[in-house]
Amino acid sequence: MHSKFLKHGSGSPRKAVEYLLGELDHKGDKRPHIEILRGDPETFVAIAESLDFKYRYTSGVIAWSLEDDPTPEEIQETLDAYEKHAFAGLDPTRYHFHAVLHEAQDGSKHVHILIPRVDLETGKSLNIAPPGHEKYFDKVRDYLNEKHGWSKPDDIAVLNASVALPHHTHAQRAAAVELMFKGKTKADKREILNQIIQQRIAAGVIKDRSGVQATLAEYGIITRTRKNTISVKFYGDSVATQ
Repeated sequence: MHSKFLKHGSGSPRKAVEYLLGELDHKGDKRPHIEILRGDPETFVAIAESLDFKYRYTSGVIAWSLEDDPTPEEIQETLDAYEKHAFAGLDPTRYHFHAVLHEAQDGSKHVHILIPRVDLETGKSLNIAPPGHEKYFDKVRDYLNEKHGWSKPDDIAVLNASVALPHHTHAQRAAAVELMFKGKTKADKREILNQIIQQRIAAGVIKDRSGVQATLAEYGIITRTRKNTISVKFYGDSVATQ
């Protein structure tokens, strides 16, 4: 299982909700299952749209690989843990926590989280994911992964989870890749990309060189292409990897 909070929150709250509850995902594929697990979409929109802050809401995602196959009870346990961790010490009447479950075509599951960035009691800004929040929330993620034997964040299946909001797609991918590749050597990153490409070739997704380039472009910026090599600067890196 992998989780992350996005750097965005200044976009349209209603568009974010409409996407989460829409029948089609960002690829245009029909979602087999959509379920509201926490909160109310109209309440979220009403609160977030009433704020005059630059950032009116926080959005995040919790994604499981297909092999994780969490039960409804385990998903609720996960949300309980994240909610308790995010709002430690706050009465539930002081925040709104909206969570929507999506099941992908392959059966994998992920939950989108939307939270108005306001303390409902004081009216002051409430940011549950300030700079450096990763270390705080990673502890919850790691505990649950160990407890249930779920996939670790470095696993390819989780890295490829299709969980993007349409107006967050690029930024979310960049944030995910930067987090996943943090601390890894160039050789490690190259090996991860090689595995992803091999998987997609085997699955018939990649059929030619253009397919390879399109895949690499998901994980960084292609800086140079030659007959036998392609150089890509991964998100979070200052130099390209060949």
